Amino acid sequence: MSSHAACILWDTFNGVMQEANVSFLSAPLMIKKKPLWMTGKVLRSVKTKHKLWKKWKECNDDTAYDKYRKPANKASKGVKMAKREFERKIWKNIKKDSKSFYAYTRSKSRVKNSVGPLIGVNGSLASTDEEMGDLLNAFFASVFTQENIDYIPAVKQQYQGEENGKLCSFSMTPDMVKSKLQKLKMNKPLVLT
Repeated sequence: MSSHAACILWDTFNGVMQEANVSFLSAPLMIKKKPLWMTGKVLRSVKTKHKLWKKWKECNDDTAYDKYRKPANKASKGVKMAKREFERKIWKNIKKDSKSFYAYTRSKSRVKNSVGPLIGVNGSLASTDEEMGDLLNAFFASVFTQENIDYIPAVKQQYQGEENGKLCSFSMTPDMVKSKLQKLKMNKPLVLT
């Protein structure tokens, strides 16, 4: 098959797919993410509350309000309890999984840290992400120095003892490696000791 024929077939296929998208998918699908603490039971009670709220607003009568009030209170109480239970679960698991605790804590913060507009060397204000990235890159690149590779200093001998006291060999068993690996914590950075 020639490349020209493949291009024609691709264009035909693409056209058919575009028409199908327009005719069968009129509105894009919106997937709402539910909060981490939301359980199925709480979600159902909140949906029931919303449904009864709409009915009460449509007919605006006292019996509809009475039907709405009890599920609304139940939903509010369920939301509070679900949040409290989720936070308790995270709190109990903080030693094993501190990342999820701090992620949840950060999500509750009202202040979001971000890099603001920066002032360049010439006094100009950099406000776009690209300009700020270039400015930070130039700043950090200025820290590195060019070394003279024509002159490389000799390495001084660090060991000050006798020749037979040098560490020439060492032994390591699989049990030693296994015990060190078991002591590693999954949510902590690796520290070599």
